[in-house]
Amino acid sequence: AGASGRARRMRGGLVIAEFALSLVLLVGAALMLQSFRRLLNVDPGFRPGGLLTLSLNLPTNRYPESAQRLGFVEDMTARVGRVAGVTGVAVANAMPLAGAGGMNGGVTVEGQTFTASERPNAEKRIVSESYFRVLGIPLRRGRLFTPADRDGSPNVVVVSEATAQRLWPGEDALGKRIRSLACNSDCWEEVVGVVGDVHEAALYQAAQMEIYYPLRQLPLSGMHLLVRTTGDPGTLVEPVRRAVAAVDPLQPVFNVRTMQDIVSASVADRRLTTFLLTAFAMLAIVLAAVGIGGVLSYAVGQRTREIGLRMALGSAPGSVVRLVVTQGLWLAGLGLAIGLPAALVLVRALRAQLYEIAPSNPLAYVVGVAALTMVALGACYLPARRAARVAPMEALRYE
Repeated sequence: AGASGRARRMRGGLVIAEFALSLVLLVGAALMLQSFRRLLNVDPGFRPGGLLTLSLNLPTNRYPESAQRLGFVEDMTARVGRVAGVTGVAVANAMPLAGAGGMNGGVTVEGQTFTASERPNAEKRIVSESYFRVLGIPLRRGRLFTPADRDGSPNVVVVSEATAQRLWPGEDALGKRIRSLACNSDCWEEVVGVVGDVHEAALYQAAQMEIYYPLRQLPLSGMHLLVRTTGDPGTLVEPVRRAVAAVDPLQPVFNVRTMQDIVSASVADRRLTTFLLTAFAMLAIVLAAVGIGGVLSYAVGQRTREIGLRMALGSAPGSVVRLVVTQGLWLAGLGLAIGLPAALVLVRALRAQLYEIAPSNPLAYVVGVAALTMVALGACYLPARRAARVAPMEALRYE
Protein backbone atom coordinates (compact mmCIF):
# COMPACT_ATOMS: atom_id res chain seq x y z
CA ALA A 1 0.00 0.00 0.00
CA GLY A 2 2.99 2.30 0.38
CA ALA A 3 4.93 4.27 -2.19
CA SER A 4 7.38 2.62 -4.56
CA GLY A 5 10.82 1.66 -3.33
CA ARG A 6 12.43 4.07 -5.78
CA ALA A 7 10.49 7.03 -4.38
CA ARG A 8 11.37 6.05 -0.81
CA ARG A 9 15.04 5.76 -1.70
CA MET A 10 14.99 9.15 -3.40
CA ARG A 11 13.42 10.84 -0.37
CA GLY A 12 15.81 9.06 1.96
CA GLY A 13 18.77 10.05 -0.20
CA LEU A 14 17.80 13.71 0.01
CA VAL A 15 17.62 13.54 3.81
CA ILE A 16 21.01 11.80 3.95
CA ALA A 17 22.51 14.49 1.71
CA GLU A 18 21.00 17.25 3.88
CA PHE A 19 22.54 15.81 7.03
CA ALA A 20 25.93 15.30 5.37
CA LEU A 21 26.00 18.90 4.10
CA SER A 22 24.74 20.20 7.44
CA LEU A 23 27.56 18.45 9.26
CA VAL A 24 30.19 19.97 6.95
CA LEU A 25 28.79 23.46 7.48
CA LEU A 26 28.32 22.98 11.21
CA VAL A 27 31.87 21.75 11.70
CA GLY A 28 33.19 24.69 9.67
CA ALA A 29 31.13 27.13 11.74
CA ALA A 30 32.30 25.54 15.01
CA LEU A 31 35.93 25.84 13.92
CA MET A 32 35.52 29.47 12.88
CA LEU A 33 33.73 30.36 16.12
CA GLN A 34 36.51 28.82 18.21
CA SER A 35 39.12 30.55 16.06
CA PHE A 36 37.39 33.93 16.25
CA ARG A 37 37.00 33.66 20.03
CA ARG A 38 40.73 32.99 20.40
CA LEU A 39 41.51 35.84 18.03
CA LEU A 40 39.51 38.30 20.10
CA ASN A 41 41.44 37.20 23.20
CA VAL A 42 44.82 37.98 21.62
CA ASP A 43 46.76 40.66 23.48
CA PRO A 44 47.64 43.23 20.77
CA GLY A 45 50.55 44.52 22.85
CA PHE A 46 48.89 47.87 23.59
CA ARG A 47 45.69 49.22 25.19
CA PRO A 48 43.18 50.13 22.44
CA GLY A 49 40.42 51.30 24.79
CA GLY A 50 40.03 55.06 25.22
CA LEU A 51 42.20 55.97 22.22
CA LEU A 52 41.18 58.49 19.57
CA THR A 53 43.21 58.59 16.33
CA LEU A 54 43.41 61.29 13.69
CA SER A 55 45.56 61.70 10.56
CA LEU A 56 47.32 64.84 9.31
CA ASN A 57 49.53 65.63 6.34
CA LEU A 58 51.57 68.82 6.55
CA PRO A 59 51.95 70.47 3.09
CA THR A 60 55.60 70.87 2.17
CA ASN A 61 55.01 74.34 0.73
CA ARG A 62 54.03 75.64 4.18
CA TYR A 63 56.28 73.37 6.25
CA PRO A 64 59.41 72.84 4.13
CA GLU A 65 61.87 72.67 7.03
CA SER A 66 62.21 69.99 9.72
CA ALA A 67 62.20 72.64 12.43
CA GLN A 68 58.84 73.96 11.19
CA ARG A 69 57.29 70.49 11.20
CA LEU A 70 58.66 69.78 14.66
CA GLY A 71 57.37 73.13 15.92
CA PHE A 72 53.88 72.31 14.61
CA VAL A 73 53.91 68.92 16.34
CA GLU A 74 55.06 70.37 19.66
CA ASP A 75 52.47 73.15 19.60
CA MET A 76 49.67 70.78 18.48
CA THR A 77 50.37 68.11 21.10
CA ALA A 78 50.55 70.76 23.82
CA ARG A 79 47.18 72.24 22.86
CA VAL A 80 45.47 68.85 22.45
CA GLY A 81 46.92 67.76 25.79
CA ARG A 82 45.11 70.66 27.49
CA VAL A 83 41.68 69.52 26.23
CA ALA A 84 39.48 68.36 29.11
CA GLY A 85 39.37 64.57 29.28
CA VAL A 86 42.72 64.08 27.49
CA THR A 87 45.41 62.29 29.50
CA GLY A 88 48.07 61.80 26.84
CA VAL A 89 48.97 62.72 23.26
CA ALA A 90 51.40 61.03 20.88
CA VAL A 91 52.41 61.26 17.24
CA ALA A 92 53.61 58.47 14.91
CA ASN A 93 54.05 57.78 11.24
CA ALA A 94 51.86 54.64 11.49
CA MET A 95 49.38 53.04 13.86
CA PRO A 96 49.07 49.41 14.89
CA LEU A 97 46.60 47.33 12.86
CA ALA A 98 45.73 50.28 10.60
CA GLY A 99 47.25 48.57 7.58
CA ALA A 100 49.04 51.54 6.02
CA GLY A 101 51.65 54.20 6.59
CA GLY A 102 54.48 52.09 7.97
CA MET A 103 57.92 51.48 6.56
CA ASN A 104 59.64 48.15 6.17
CA GLY A 105 63.27 47.66 5.23
CA GLY A 106 66.52 45.91 5.83
CA VAL A 107 68.70 46.27 8.92
CA THR A 108 72.48 46.27 9.14
CA VAL A 109 73.84 45.04 12.48
CA GLU A 110 77.27 46.08 13.71
CA GLY A 111 79.58 43.06 13.85
CA GLN A 112 77.25 40.76 11.90
CA THR A 113 77.25 39.81 8.25
CA PHE A 114 74.18 38.60 6.36
CA THR A 115 73.69 37.39 2.83
CA ALA A 116 71.13 39.21 0.71
CA SER A 117 68.51 36.54 1.42
CA GLU A 118 69.29 36.41 5.16
CA ARG A 119 69.34 40.15 5.84
CA PRO A 120 66.66 40.89 8.45
CA ASN A 121 63.79 43.23 7.68
CA ALA A 122 61.94 45.26 10.28
CA GLU A 123 58.93 47.54 10.54
CA LYS A 124 60.13 51.07 11.24
CA ARG A 125 58.10 53.53 13.30
CA ILE A 126 58.90 57.20 13.89
CA VAL A 127 57.25 58.17 17.17
CA SER A 128 57.15 60.92 19.76
CA GLU A 129 58.59 60.20 23.18
CA SER A 130 55.07 59.85 24.66
CA TYR A 131 54.04 57.14 22.16
CA PHE A 132 54.78 54.14 24.37
CA ARG A 133 53.03 55.62 27.41
CA VAL A 134 49.94 56.70 25.45
CA LEU A 135 49.50 53.30 23.80
CA GLY A 136 50.44 51.37 26.92
CA ILE A 137 53.40 49.54 25.37
CA PRO A 138 55.54 48.28 28.28
CA LEU A 139 59.24 49.05 28.64
CA ARG A 140 61.22 45.82 29.19
CA ARG A 141 64.78 47.12 29.51
CA GLY A 142 66.66 50.36 29.15
CA ARG A 143 64.88 53.67 28.59
CA LEU A 144 62.40 55.34 26.27
CA PHE A 145 62.94 58.45 24.18
CA THR A 146 63.33 61.82 25.87
CA PRO A 147 63.25 65.42 24.56
CA ALA A 148 67.06 65.24 24.54
CA ASP A 149 66.92 62.73 21.65
CA ARG A 150 66.78 65.39 18.98
CA ASP A 151 68.61 66.59 15.90
CA GLY A 152 72.31 66.92 16.66
CA SER A 153 72.31 64.33 19.45
CA PRO A 154 73.50 60.71 18.96
CA ASN A 155 71.12 58.62 16.86
CA VAL A 156 69.16 56.25 19.07
CA VAL A 157 66.47 53.62 18.59
CA VAL A 158 64.15 51.52 20.72
CA VAL A 159 63.53 47.96 19.56
CA SER A 160 60.85 45.37 20.28
CA GLU A 161 61.55 42.12 22.09
CA ALA A 162 61.14 40.19 18.83
CA THR A 163 63.84 42.38 17.26
CA ALA A 164 66.23 41.93 20.17
CA GLN A 165 65.79 38.15 20.13
CA ARG A 166 66.22 37.97 16.36
CA LEU A 167 69.29 40.18 16.07
CA TRP A 168 71.06 39.40 19.35
CA PRO A 169 69.83 36.00 20.60
CA GLY A 170 71.02 35.31 24.13
CA GLU A 171 72.58 38.77 24.43
CA ASP A 172 71.54 42.10 25.89
CA ALA A 173 70.42 44.39 23.07
CA LEU A 174 71.15 47.57 25.04
CA GLY A 175 74.14 49.40 23.64
CA LYS A 176 74.13 47.43 20.40
CA ARG A 177 74.25 49.43 17.18
CA ILE A 178 72.38 49.11 13.89
CA ARG A 179 72.06 51.01 10.65
CA SER A 180 68.57 51.06 9.15
CA LEU A 181 66.88 54.42 8.64
CA ALA A 182 68.42 57.50 10.22
CA CYS A 183 72.04 56.61 9.43
CA ASN A 184 74.01 56.16 6.26
CA SER A 185 77.36 54.41 5.95
CA ASP A 186 79.17 56.84 8.27
CA CYS A 187 77.06 56.50 11.46
CA TRP A 188 75.17 54.03 13.65
CA GLU A 189 71.95 54.01 15.67
CA GLU A 190 72.35 52.85 19.26
CA VAL A 191 69.72 50.70 20.98
CA VAL A 192 68.72 52.45 24.21
CA GLY A 193 65.56 50.50 25.09
CA VAL A 194 63.60 47.32 24.52
CA VAL A 195 59.78 47.38 24.59
CA GLY A 196 57.05 44.76 24.38
CA ASP A 197 55.96 43.29 21.07
CA VAL A 198 52.98 44.80 19.23
CA HIS A 199 50.78 43.13 16.62
CA GLU A 200 51.26 45.80 13.98
CA ALA A 201 49.93 43.96 10.90
CA ALA A 202 47.15 41.72 12.22
CA LEU A 203 46.11 39.99 15.44
CA TYR A 204 46.40 36.59 13.76
CA GLN A 205 49.99 37.24 12.65
CA ALA A 206 52.98 36.85 14.94
CA ALA A 207 54.54 40.08 16.15
CA GLN A 208 57.08 41.33 13.63
CA MET A 209 60.43 42.98 14.21
CA GLU A 210 59.88 46.62 15.19
CA ILE A 211 62.38 49.46 15.37
CA TYR A 212 61.27 52.83 16.77
CA TYR A 213 62.95 56.16 15.97
CA PRO A 214 62.56 59.46 17.87
CA LEU A 215 60.36 61.99 16.11
CA ARG A 216 62.67 64.84 17.15
CA GLN A 217 65.45 63.33 15.04
CA LEU A 218 63.18 62.54 12.06
CA PRO A 219 60.34 65.12 11.92
CA LEU A 220 57.33 63.97 9.92
CA SER A 221 55.09 65.51 7.26
CA GLY A 222 52.43 62.78 7.27
CA MET A 223 51.49 61.70 10.77
CA HIS A 224 48.87 60.16 13.00
CA LEU A 225 47.76 61.79 16.22
CA LEU A 226 46.89 59.40 19.07
CA VAL A 227 44.91 60.83 21.98
CA ARG A 228 44.39 58.93 25.25
CA THR A 229 41.11 59.90 26.93
CA THR A 230 39.42 59.22 30.24
CA GLY A 231 35.98 58.52 28.75
CA ASP A 232 34.41 57.90 25.36
CA PRO A 233 36.98 59.11 22.81
CA GLY A 234 34.21 59.87 20.30
CA THR A 235 33.03 62.79 22.44
CA LEU A 236 36.37 64.57 22.07
CA VAL A 237 36.55 64.66 18.28
CA GLU A 238 35.44 68.27 17.91
CA PRO A 239 37.52 69.64 20.82
CA VAL A 240 40.61 67.95 19.38
CA ARG A 241 39.82 69.32 15.89
CA ARG A 242 39.56 72.82 17.36
CA ALA A 243 42.88 72.39 19.16
CA VAL A 244 44.58 71.44 15.87
CA ALA A 245 42.90 74.33 14.05
CA ALA A 246 44.17 76.72 16.73
CA VAL A 247 47.72 75.85 15.60
CA ASP A 248 46.99 76.03 11.87
CA PRO A 249 43.44 76.84 10.66
CA LEU A 250 44.32 75.57 7.18
CA GLN A 251 45.46 72.15 8.35
CA PRO A 252 42.81 69.46 7.65
CA VAL A 253 42.29 66.45 9.91
CA PHE A 254 41.02 63.18 8.42
CA ASN A 255 40.59 59.48 9.17
CA VAL A 256 39.11 60.20 12.58
CA ARG A 257 38.59 56.83 14.28
CA THR A 258 38.86 55.22 17.67
CA MET A 259 41.50 52.55 18.14
CA GLN A 260 38.75 50.10 19.06
CA ASP A 261 37.26 50.67 15.58
CA ILE A 262 40.66 49.98 14.01
CA VAL A 263 41.07 46.75 15.97
CA SER A 264 37.54 45.68 15.02
CA ALA A 265 38.15 46.48 11.34
CA SER A 266 41.35 44.42 11.38
CA VAL A 267 39.32 41.24 12.04
CA ALA A 268 36.34 42.18 9.84
CA ASP A 269 37.12 39.51 7.24
CA ARG A 270 37.27 36.79 9.90
CA ARG A 271 34.06 38.09 11.48
CA LEU A 272 32.24 38.01 8.12
CA THR A 273 33.42 34.49 7.32
CA THR A 274 32.36 33.28 10.76
CA PHE A 275 28.96 34.93 10.46
CA LEU A 276 28.26 33.52 7.00
CA LEU A 277 29.34 29.99 7.92
CA THR A 278 27.26 30.08 11.08
CA ALA A 279 24.22 31.41 9.23
CA PHE A 280 24.50 28.76 6.51
CA ALA A 281 25.01 26.06 9.13
CA MET A 282 21.88 27.12 11.03
CA LEU A 283 19.89 27.20 7.78
CA ALA A 284 21.18 23.75 6.86
CA ILE A 285 20.16 22.39 10.27
CA VAL A 286 16.65 23.78 9.86
CA LEU A 287 16.38 22.28 6.37
CA ALA A 288 17.67 18.94 7.62
CA ALA A 289 15.14 18.93 10.47
CA VAL A 290 12.30 19.87 8.12
CA GLY A 291 13.48 17.27 5.62
CA ILE A 292 13.64 14.35 7.97
CA GLY A 293 10.40 15.40 9.68
CA GLY A 294 8.64 15.68 6.33
CA VAL A 295 9.91 12.34 5.08
CA LEU A 296 8.85 10.54 8.26
CA SER A 297 5.46 12.27 8.30
CA TYR A 298 4.89 11.19 4.73
CA ALA A 299 6.08 7.67 5.53
CA VAL A 300 3.70 7.45 8.50
CA GLY A 301 0.83 8.50 6.24
CA GLN A 302 1.82 5.91 3.66
CA ARG A 303 2.08 3.18 6.31
CA THR A 304 -1.10 3.98 8.21
CA ARG A 305 -2.71 0.63 7.40
CA GLU A 306 0.50 -1.25 8.30
CA ILE A 307 0.71 0.57 11.63
CA GLY A 308 -2.97 -0.16 12.27
CA LEU A 309 -2.39 -3.85 11.67
CA ARG A 310 0.58 -3.84 14.02
CA MET A 311 -1.50 -2.15 16.71
CA ALA A 312 -4.41 -4.58 16.13
CA LEU A 313 -2.06 -7.53 16.49
CA GLY A 314 -0.82 -6.27 19.85
CA SER A 315 2.07 -3.91 19.15
CA ALA A 316 2.46 -1.38 21.93
CA PRO A 317 2.58 2.36 21.14
CA GLY A 318 6.19 2.37 22.35
CA SER A 319 7.23 -0.15 19.71
CA VAL A 320 5.58 1.95 17.00
CA VAL A 321 7.47 5.02 18.26
CA ARG A 322 10.75 3.07 18.15
CA LEU A 323 9.95 1.93 14.61
CA VAL A 324 9.49 5.46 13.32
CA VAL A 325 12.39 6.95 15.30
CA THR A 326 14.72 4.15 14.21
CA GLN A 327 13.85 4.83 10.57
CA GLY A 328 14.66 8.50 11.00
CA LEU A 329 17.87 7.94 12.95
CA TRP A 330 19.01 5.45 10.34
CA LEU A 331 18.77 8.14 7.65
CA ALA A 332 20.46 10.72 9.89
CA GLY A 333 23.22 8.25 10.82
CA LEU A 334 23.99 7.54 7.18
CA GLY A 335 24.17 11.28 6.54
CA LEU A 336 26.56 11.80 9.45
CA ALA A 337 28.69 8.84 8.36
CA ILE A 338 29.08 10.42 4.93
CA GLY A 339 29.46 13.95 6.31
CA LEU A 340 32.31 13.17 8.72
CA PRO A 341 34.96 12.28 6.11
CA ALA A 342 33.62 14.99 3.81
CA ALA A 343 34.03 17.56 6.60
CA LEU A 344 37.58 16.37 7.31
CA VAL A 345 38.47 17.05 3.69
CA LEU A 346 36.46 20.18 2.91
CA VAL A 347 37.13 22.23 6.06
CA ARG A 348 40.85 22.20 5.22
CA ALA A 349 39.96 25.01 2.86
CA LEU A 350 39.47 27.11 6.02
CA ARG A 351 43.02 26.52 7.24
CA ALA A 352 44.16 30.01 6.25
CA GLN A 353 41.22 31.53 8.17
CA LEU A 354 41.80 29.60 11.39
CA TYR A 355 43.83 30.98 14.28
CA GLU A 356 45.57 28.57 16.65
CA ILE A 357 43.17 25.73 15.87
CA ALA A 358 43.58 22.78 13.52
CA PRO A 359 40.93 21.81 10.91
CA SER A 360 40.86 18.37 12.57
CA ASN A 361 39.98 19.78 16.02
CA PRO A 362 37.88 16.96 17.58
CA LEU A 363 35.62 19.28 19.60
CA ALA A 364 34.11 20.77 16.43
CA TYR A 365 33.23 17.31 15.10
CA VAL A 366 31.80 16.14 18.43
CA VAL A 367 29.66 19.29 18.65
CA GLY A 368 28.49 18.87 15.05
CA VAL A 369 27.52 15.21 15.43
CA ALA A 370 25.85 15.79 18.80
CA ALA A 371 23.87 18.79 17.55
CA LEU A 372 22.61 17.01 14.45
CA THR A 373 21.74 13.89 16.43
CA MET A 374 19.58 16.00 18.73
CA VAL A 375 18.01 17.66 15.69
CA ALA A 376 17.22 14.24 14.21
CA LEU A 377 15.63 13.03 17.46
CA GLY A 378 13.53 16.16 17.70
CA ALA A 379 12.45 15.93 14.07
CA CYS A 380 11.47 12.26 14.54
CA TYR A 381 9.40 12.92 17.64
CA LEU A 382 6.26 14.41 16.08
CA PRO A 383 5.82 11.77 13.34
CA ALA A 384 6.50 9.01 15.88
CA ARG A 385 3.96 10.48 18.30
CA ARG A 386 1.39 10.69 15.53
CA ALA A 387 2.03 7.09 14.54
CA ALA A 388 1.58 5.90 18.13
CA ARG A 389 -1.86 7.53 18.27
CA VAL A 390 -3.24 5.69 15.24
CA ALA A 391 -6.45 3.81 16.19
CA PRO A 392 -6.37 0.25 14.77
CA MET A 393 -9.92 0.29 13.35
CA GLU A 394 -9.50 3.74 11.84
CA ALA A 395 -6.21 2.65 10.26
CA LEU A 396 -7.79 -0.46 8.74
CA ARG A 397 -10.49 1.69 7.13
CA TYR A 398 -7.85 4.21 5.90
CA GLU A 399 -7.80 4.72 2.13
